Amino acid sequence: MNRFHTVDSSSQQIHNAGDRLGELVGNVRQVRQLMGEIRVAGEEQRKGVSEVTLAVTEMDSTVQQNASLIDDAAARTQVLKEEAEQLALLVSSFRLPEPTAA
Repeated sequence: MNRFHTVDSSSQQIHNAGDRLGELVGNVRQVRQLMGEIRVAGEEQRKGVSEVTLAVTEMDSTVQQNASLIDDAAARTQVLKEEAEQLALLVSSFRLPEPTAA
């Protein structure tokens, strides 16, 4: 009976080992699937970061263009102010005759 018990015990251990190997294979498949999902999520994040980087670069370019336009407008405003002051000085030299009573 000792041999029967040993064979039965060995058979049970083999069965248990098979079950555990099956569980291990299932776990490996789950890990592989999760790694694939992580890879896809990482790729999506990379694309998102690239899009944000592009948008920020475009915004920076627009801000620099606007700053340049503002500088130009300020310079032109200064020129117009100086011209207006000169015109006011010229106009102040003209005198109209006093109206006469009719």
